[in-house]
Amino acid sequence: MYNFRTLMEETAQAQNIEPTREETPRAEALICEKNVLDIYFDAVATSGENFFHSLVKKLAHATGADSALICEVLPDQLSRVRSLAVLRAGEFVDNFEVDIPVLCCLNAQEICPLCYPDQMSDSPLKPQAQVLGMGNYVGIPLIGQGGKLLGTMALMWLRQSEDHRESKLLLQILAYRVANEMGRLRSSEPQTEKIQFLLAMADAIPTPIFYKDRSGYYLGCNQAFERLFDTTRTEIVGSAPHDIDPKHLAPKFHEMDKALLKNRTPQTFETTIPLPDGRHRDVIINKAVISEPDGSIGGIVGTILDITDLRKADRKIQQLAYYDSLTGLPNRVKFKEHLSEQLADQASLQYPPSVLLIDLWRFKGLNGTLGHSRSNQILTAVAEKLANLAHSKDMVARVGRDEFAMTLHRGGEQEASRTSERILELLENPIKIQGQQVQVAASIGIALSSMNGEGADDLIENAEAAVFQAKEKGKNSYHFFSKQMNEEALEQLVLETQLRQALRREELHLCYQPQLDLSTGRTVGLEALVRWTHPTQGLVPPDRFIPIAENSGLILPIGEWVLRTACIQARKWQQFGHPGLRVSVNLSGIQLKQPRLVETVSSILQECRLDPNLLELELTESTMMEDTEENIQILNRLKGLGIHLSIDDFGTGFSSLSYLKRFPIDKLKIDRSFLSEVPHSDDDVAITKAVIALGHSLGLKVIAEGVETQEQLDFLRIQKCDSIQGYFFSRPLSQAGVDDFLKKEGPRRRLFTRPNGPVWAI
Repeated sequence: MYNFRTLMEETAQAQNIEPTREETPRAEALICEKNVLDIYFDAVATSGENFFHSLVKKLAHATGADSALICEVLPDQLSRVRSLAVLRAGEFVDNFEVDIPVLCCLNAQEICPLCYPDQMSDSPLKPQAQVLGMGNYVGIPLIGQGGKLLGTMALMWLRQSEDHRESKLLLQILAYRVANEMGRLRSSEPQTEKIQFLLAMADAIPTPIFYKDRSGYYLGCNQAFERLFDTTRTEIVGSAPHDIDPKHLAPKFHEMDKALLKNRTPQTFETTIPLPDGRHRDVIINKAVISEPDGSIGGIVGTILDITDLRKADRKIQQLAYYDSLTGLPNRVKFKEHLSEQLADQASLQYPPSVLLIDLWRFKGLNGTLGHSRSNQILTAVAEKLANLAHSKDMVARVGRDEFAMTLHRGGEQEASRTSERILELLENPIKIQGQQVQVAASIGIALSSMNGEGADDLIENAEAAVFQAKEKGKNSYHFFSKQMNEEALEQLVLETQLRQALRREELHLCYQPQLDLSTGRTVGLEALVRWTHPTQGLVPPDRFIPIAENSGLILPIGEWVLRTACIQARKWQQFGHPGLRVSVNLSGIQLKQPRLVETVSSILQECRLDPNLLELELTESTMMEDTEENIQILNRLKGLGIHLSIDDFGTGFSSLSYLKRFPIDKLKIDRSFLSEVPHSDDDVAITKAVIALGHSLGLKVIAEGVETQEQLDFLRIQKCDSIQGYFFSRPLSQAGVDDFLKKEGPRRRLFTRPNGPVWAI
């Protein structure tokens, strides 16, 4: 049974003093009579401020003291104490603080109670007693670990008390407990401040933070965690994992916590969690163990990083980087990656992968006719047809403005042929756009992997070479790549290198084909045509090197050279007595897209001092119909220089009358293909008549090229065509040949104007 004797012995042992055995029987009787032992157990059961206030109140009541106090020595001033709890006349005194010079001399050997029943003159607590208005007291110093003085505890009376033995023993019993509590609070103050600082700092962090004990139960969280899960700390603390964690993730999280506590290795993982409002958030969870000072595990701390917006941005970036915004199909980059993966894994495939490149036939002209919006609808419809046709393991991608690509991993050459035929068949069905039926055709290039180490770039390039050959066959055709095509590509590369050198070596020169007024026979213009005399191959046909120049970008320096040379020559002819002779220069689509085209033309005219009225720029119909609105602006600026503009090869492209009347052009040139069968082909006759009538109705001049027979000439005169050019009168001439041709201007004009007379080639 726990009795007073046991308590005294334990207290004395803890304080390292001898128990007062001679007074024990009497004191025990006194204390038991008043049931003072209960005071001790009440003290043990409480802590903190409640402990000190409760204790002084019970001490005063048990001993009949008028005042009871517990004070602590200031840490930085040992001669001054302040109250932890002071009771006077049944009421607590706040902010009690007083100097006690003598108290600093006390030590662990003086831990016995001090009693001053008669006078206070020598009492170390005299200042306290005076402040409280007390006459005598029983007090005891409070000594902590290492003999450190922590404070004092005392009972005081207004009048002299007869017997203080009970009070002295009671203070001695409780001194150790009070000193221990004071020491605990002092040691915990820095830790408490540190914890408060860490909690405040955690609340300032926007990232949700949570704490768990070793059993996985939540110990707390910061404000960001509260906001994320729409909860409070009060609801979090003490909650089991399955109460807080998402139901479908709780078992997994629990197992991960167990693994973390076992191996102490921090964890980082990404997952999706549901929120109370029904939303789902993508998060990265980081967890680590909390280590105690002795090295043991105190629990788990974790952070939750919300990356939902980041993942959305990533997906958007991925969409922009790898997918076509119009059709939703993979783009060229994604297609290449997919093809590379197939090539790397082709050993496991029954057939080597192949590539189909689908090029829509003359789509640029169709774009100019229908407009940008409806053209996009056509592309979307074609994309849908191709996607529906493709096998689940194949990929359909949009790799250019009017180009699509498809991978095939089955059936080899036969399957590639069947798929190509199926694609062409699908595209033959008209596409309905805003109530209008639109027919789309295509050319398909096919490249098969030989499983000899080709890369994705090789196959794509081979397919591009094959589609070029398919275009040569005409629309709705397909072509397989062959090694011979590689040889031709190499030959073109060599020719491109030599063409670059030709410009520097002045191997290029101009020829001029005369253009005659059909009613008078007068030479009204000369079309400048570039020629290349190769040092070993001789004359290289324009249809061989012009495409190379356009594909390589050499057309820009070559085109500028042609324009400058023609303008210089036109100025000379003007000075030599041919003031109205206009020179015509062909302009490619690449030149038309050159940002400083207008400035370049203006600069050359000023440099050559040529009247702008004597320069005519020819553009093909298909070139003008690409990016129509932008081209109209460029042509208006060129027209503003005072030059003439004409449409070459008219009738071979896709023209829109609504756009045609908006172009600032002066002349239409009938393509030679429509004259080759005139007047024997009814279709060609009808087309030629229509072009002449259309041009005149729009106030334009009409010129026919490729005139080679008397019948063609007579037909054009009857149809009132304005001017002509062709072999019937002259082939392209050198500068000297033009001079000689112009010298015969008089006789030729007399033949043209002779009444009912024949027209002869001169």
